[in-house]
Amino acid sequence: MRGWDDQLELTLEDRFGAEAALRLTTTYGKLFSPSYRAQFSAIEAAQDIGYLTSLASPAERGVHIYKHIGDRPDQLRVKIYRLGEIIPLSEAVPLLEAFGLTVMEEYPFDLDGGALGWIHDFLVTDRGGQPIDLEAVGERLRAAVEAVLEGRVENDGFHALVLSAGLTHRQISWLRAYSRYLRQTGLAYEAETVYAALRNYPRQAAQLVALFEVFFGHAGQRSAGTADRRGVRGRAHRCLRAR
Repeated sequence: MRGWDDQLELTLEDRFGAEAALRLTTTYGKLFSPSYRAQFSAIEAAQDIGYLTSLASPAERGVHIYKHIGDRPDQLRVKIYRLGEIIPLSEAVPLLEAFGLTVMEEYPFDLDGGALGWIHDFLVTDRGGQPIDLEAVGERLRAAVEAVLEGRVENDGFHALVLSAGLTHRQISWLRAYSRYLRQTGLAYEAETVYAALRNYPRQAAQLVALFEVFFGHAGQRSAGTADRRGVRGRAHRCLRAR
């Protein structure tokens, strides 16, 4: 039976080729702690090395969304990768909570004191106890968490719509901008009130985005025919009238 280190090199060879596998195994292999090795397989370690080597600077973040066998339907796991310094819990926990998640556990692992990276592994649950379909929402959640971590989009309660309404962080940015526009026109509600209402009515939030995309989206969306536009508008209006 192959040992953990041998399996790591073989997996890296499959992913990166023999020469790169030897270099990566030599550089990273011995740096994984006994605690890490007890929790993760060599195959998972090879995947983590792939994420870490893709980072060009401490300003970048990598994110991996996954589940373990035995996790509850309302649970998933989030790995966050960073070069250099550890990510403080005071930064990571509020960020994940903004997505409608509750952090249950966190395990940080450093490689060479962080010089070759940090791996933060979070166990999270849906705050409302709803099942999380990893295949359906995993990539959207990964992209949104990464964008917030890198400061490319704001971190606020609108992001709960990634899970509840199936929206991307770009689509959520439209809702955020529209909310601000409404405030400029005199709407008295604070942003927290707006995104709380949208979280309570995720189907309506998704239909608002669909309506916006048909009339104001990119060229491919705007080219929809009159019948298609009427169909989207009709569905949106019926959904918005529903309670």
